[in-house]
Amino acid sequence: MERAQRLIGVAIFIAGFALVLSVHPDRWSGWALWAVCPLLLYFLYLLAFRGPPQRLRLLVAGSVVSGYAVGYGLAAGVGDGSYKGVAWLVYLGLPTLGLLALIACVPVVELVGALARRRVEPSEPQPSFQALPLRHALIGGAAVAAWVVLMLSGWPQPNITVAADVGGKPAPVAEVRCEGEDTFLSTPTVVSQTDGIHVQVTNAGEGDIWLEYEVDNGSGGGGGELIEPGMSARVIRQPASSIGFACTKNGDGTADEHARATIVPAGQPEAPHA
Repeated sequence: MERAQRLIGVAIFIAGFALVLSVHPDRWSGWALWAVCPLLLYFLYLLAFRGPPQRLRLLVAGSVVSGYAVGYGLAAGVGDGSYKGVAWLVYLGLPTLGLLALIACVPVVELVGALARRRVEPSEPQPSFQALPLRHALIGGAAVAAWVVLMLSGWPQPNITVAADVGGKPAPVAEVRCEGEDTFLSTPTVVSQTDGIHVQVTNAGEGDIWLEYEVDNGSGGGGGELIEPGMSARVIRQPASSIGFACTKNGDGTADEHARATIVPAGQPEAPHA
């Protein structure tokens, strides 16, 4: 029976893990690892605690993790990523709530289990509390410290790349906004001019930022320019059917995601429909 319960726990963990990563925009980053942290903690909890009340333990932890995975999947899959606050709430806030909920449930479940055992077998000597071995405490402390360092370093923070829909009408100028390394493109369809593709860049930060661009998914080349704070204009003279933009700190051409604009020739009245 205990084996079957553990198999159910593993199945819940795998399903939640797959759901969270399937909706995550960057599965190999620090903030993807942060997103699956509640699931990893749940799995370790089931492995570390044995004996009664295994059924209650599985029910509570499984409910918390299932609710977290479904809530995360709905929020990340349906939520509007064009708002930085929403992205922060989903990718950073929800894992924090999931961890807190699971951590809050653990002592309650174990206390209920201890009281139940004492009530069933009141004459039996109850095992005294055993302190956590120093080695385990050091490992746990190191793990917590590592997460604090990662959070403060910004590695798990989401970089948002958005192309917002503005009604399907081609714009004469590509409008790009850089908020740090977050890229916002408000003109998904742009008309090419006789001298090239005009780009209006707004650097909302206090320091310089690189604006990288790639033509036709990289097959037509690309480049990058250092953008000072404020608004500036650029002209890309390469022929293109699409251009991707990415705001980066280094300008080394290794951006993972680009906000892409479809380029149409002058005189075309409407954007092409997918």
